[in-house]
This record gives sequence, C-alpha cells and structure tokens, in this order.
Amino acid sequence: MSEMLRDPNFCWIDGEFTPSSSTLITSMDPGLSVGLGVFDSLGGYAGKPFELEKHHKRLSHDAAKCGLAAPEYTELQEVLVELMRLNGFSDDRCRLRVSIYALADGVQTVVVNATMVPTRSVLSRVVISPYKVNEFSPLAGVKSTSYAGNSLALREATKEGADEAIMLNTRDHLCEGTTSNLFLLKNGELYTPPLSSGCLPGVTRGTVLEIANELGVIYHTGDLTLDDIYQCEEAFLTSSLREIQSIEQLNGNVLPVVDGEIVQSLREVYQGRAWQ
Repeated sequence: MSEMLRDPNFCWIDGEFTPSSSTLITSMDPGLSVGLGVFDSLGGYAGKPFELEKHHKRLSHDAAKCGLAAPEYTELQEVLVELMRLNGFSDDRCRLRVSIYALADGVQTVVVNATMVPTRSVLSRVVISPYKVNEFSPLAGVKSTSYAGNSLALREATKEGADEAIMLNTRDHLCEGTTSNLFLLKNGELYTPPLSSGCLPGVTRGTVLEIANELGVIYHTGDLTLDDIYQCEEAFLTSSLREIQSIEQLNGNVLPVVDGEIVQSLREVYQGRAWQ
C-alpha cells in the first residue's frame, strides 16, 4: 500500500485500491465493445459522499436492468470514504464515480474513482439540441455507459459557445440536459419534466424537489414544450457536480431573471445539506 500512495491518484477495482492507470477492461469486453455498463456520479464533501443512499438505490436499479450488480451499500460507503482520504479530499469537494462494466466471460468489474470537480461557472449558457432522447428506449432513465448521443449533443453545443444542451424527446417535449436535469420558473413556481419524458431520475433533481417542498415553493412535474422554456422567467440545471446552476443564456438570449431569489434559496439549503 505504501508504494501505491505515491501515485497522485488511485481508484478501487474489484476489492483493491490500485493506481488509476491500471488496465481495466479488454477490447472484447462488452463493457467496452458495446457499452454494456452503468455508472453513477456523486459529490464528496469533506470526506463524506452526499446522498449516497439515493445514489446507491439508483445504481442498483440501473445495474439490475443491465444484468449487473452494484456493490453492497456498506461496502461502497467504506470504499468511497477511504478513497477520498487516500486522494486527499477529506476536507475538500470531489467527484466520485462508480462504474460497473460487463466482461467477456459473463462476469463484471466495478471501478470507483475520486477526482477533482471540474471548474464551472455558477451560470450556464445553453442551446436547444437537434438530438432527441428516445423515451421508449430500454435504457431511458438509466445512467448507462452508452453515452455517445449525449456526448455528441454536448460537443455540438460547445461549438456554439454553450456549455450545455437541452434535449427534447421524440414527442418534442422538453427532457433533460446532456448531463443535467432542467427546471423552469414561472410566477414563482417550479416546473420540471416528468420521468416519463425519458429524463434521468437525477438524485439532485429529487433533492431540489424536497427542498422546494420544505421552503413552500410550489412545483409541477408535467410535460413541457419549447414554448415553456422560451416563455419562462428563469431556468436552472441540476446535477451532483453542477449542484444548482442558473441558466444565463438560452440560444444566445439572456433570460429575464438570472439566479433569482428562489434559486439562491434552493442552492443555500442544498449546499448546507451537502457540507453538514
């Protein structure tokens, strides 16, 4: 172990802490060749994984849907805490990622990483993507490693000077960002696409709805169209890494309200929970 600690970053693979540069899967493993795998990203705050129970529940559901199995909750919790300690994140914020890949021999491999959180502005510039989410796909709502469609949508958005793309589903209803969930604000009330839209059941999305309820902010989960986002007063994105990120521009146009009082209140409570 003492030799491993000289590596600036290491991960946990199938029961062992090992340098992140270790070989993980081969070219013939389904986890690589056809993208048969699932993953989950969550935030680590001061040495503690935030909302781990919710993330573990989603990871277990997604893994089972792909014929895989998530680690037991207690084991995963111990691994994440130790990995944060070994990588120097005991007093800091970090990104935790748990990945489960199918191997060619019918078994699986589990990889856990702890890395720095990417630097992001508190404001986001988004565009509407021409790519659509298939809400009828067997992977709809699953955080699968088959992520090429979202990656392409995000790549196109960055070419337009944006940092996120909002995707519709096949019925032309608002669905989600490539790596985030979407919220709109109108007349002091929150609106977000329902899970039936095909969007990912984001843990941060769920936490924001809990906080909104605590603060007495009325919210709605129902089908939304492009007209709704073009006519809204304010909008924001949520994810474990973005937390609550206000949208400043939509297709190059500044929204009427940016980072207003309700969004700031939601963020304050969220961050208070995360760092407690």
